[in-house]
Amino acid sequence: EEAGQTGQAHLLEHMLFDQAGNITGRNQIFLEFETLGIGYNAFTSFDVTVLQAWDVPQDSIVSVLNIFRMQVGSLN
Repeated sequence: EEAGQTGQAHLLEHMLFDQAGNITGRNQIFLEFETLGIGYNAFTSFDVTVLQAWDVPQDSIVSVLNIFRMQVGSLN
């Protein structure tokens, strides 16, 4: 981000929490992860925005990646 544009990446990060495909609403996305027993968060630093999940059971990896894919796709 250039001067005068700072904060745009952080805004996009927050938008990622609002919708992921047919999962809508900030709490609903958290509930999806909680139902799977997975910790979930995101952060933005100067040059990167990170979606993170932890304590992911092996049989839930594809589900987590699909939710991340839907989140990023919802920014179109």
